[in-house]
Amino acid sequence: MLLSIALELFGNTVTNTPVLLITVFGFLMVYFYYRHAKKDNNPIFPLNLFKVRTFRVGILGNLATRLGISSIPLLLPMMIQIAYGRSAVTSGWIIAPMALTAMFGKSTVIRILNRFGYRTTLMTNTFVIGILICCLAIPDVHNSIYWYIPIIAVLGFFNSVQFTSMNTISIADLRAYHTSSGNSLISVNQQLAIGFGVAFGLIVFKIFQGDTSLIKNEIHNAFRYTFLVVGALTILSGLVFRRLHPKDGLNMRSEG
Repeated sequence: MLLSIALELFGNTVTNTPVLLITVFGFLMVYFYYRHAKKDNNPIFPLNLFKVRTFRVGILGNLATRLGISSIPLLLPMMIQIAYGRSAVTSGWIIAPMALTAMFGKSTVIRILNRFGYRTTLMTNTFVIGILICCLAIPDVHNSIYWYIPIIAVLGFFNSVQFTSMNTISIADLRAYHTSSGNSLISVNQQLAIGFGVAFGLIVFKIFQGDTSLIKNEIHNAFRYTFLVVGALTILSGLVFRRLHPKDGLNMRSEG
């Protein structure tokens, strides 16, 4: 939580000293919990959870991938309001198709995983999501905002496949006595990743916003460059899933 707050405050303060102090304090808390978990016989999050390779990959992939994905529901409506001058209602509804197609993704993810497996699905899906995020940079300020609807709709489908696949592979090889702790840690990791993603997207946007020579005094260009950076990061995050084996998650797929 402290690390998430520190990242969110980065760039919003005149001096970075408070942010650095919060960051150091956050890492100290992580270190103290690590020492506690090594000695305690029944910690909330046992360290031996991370000895399970699929759990490690799922947790790390979840964190890395959401750094890019989580910023889009904030950045896109903000761009519609600031760059296009539309109302908050219009900018909010522009991402509604994402929720609708996400429901369709939930209904098809089992068939996708059964056919292609977790490794191929997650690596390919992450790449597609990164490309779609980059595509948000294509329309300029003179294009209609409705150009974003098909992109965001397709993105919602692939997001749904991504989240379901990451969550299920994370618990695929956990023993029964670790399932509860594993699920709890996955939930905490998701919330942390969402906070990191939103903060990261805003930091990148503010960096480009401050470079007037690059964006040529056009705020819309700052959003476009941000989408490109966030999309590229998402594509790179797919490399995490290379550590999966082709047969990983086979037990989950057969149950589906």
